[in-house]
Amino acid sequence: MDYVGVKLLIALAIISTFAKVDAKPQLGLGKLPECNGGPHDKLRECGSSCPSTCSTPDPQICTMQCIINVCQCDEDYVRGPNGQCIHRDQCPK
Repeated sequence: MDYVGVKLLIALAIISTFAKVDAKPQLGLGKLPECNGGPHDKLRECGSSCPSTCSTPDPQICTMQCIINVCQCDEDYVRGPNGQCIHRDQCPK
C-alpha cells in the first residue's frame, strides 16, 4: 500500500471512530431516561418510531426511523392507557 493509501486508511479510521461516538447521543448531561412503565418497559438504544399501544397495537404505517435511547415495551406488551406496559390481551375493550 502506498503512502496516500495509508493516509486515506488512517483518515477513514478516525472518521468512523467519531461517527460511532456521535451515533449514541444521550439526554441532558449524560443521563438516560428512566423507564417507569413497569417490569416490561425497557430502555432501547434504537427503538421504534411507532411503539405499540392499546389503541394502536399493530401500527400499519411506520417509518424505519431509529429513536435513540427510548423506553419501550417488551414484545407482546403494549403501552396501556395509564402508561404502563401491559400484555396486549389486557387492553380495555
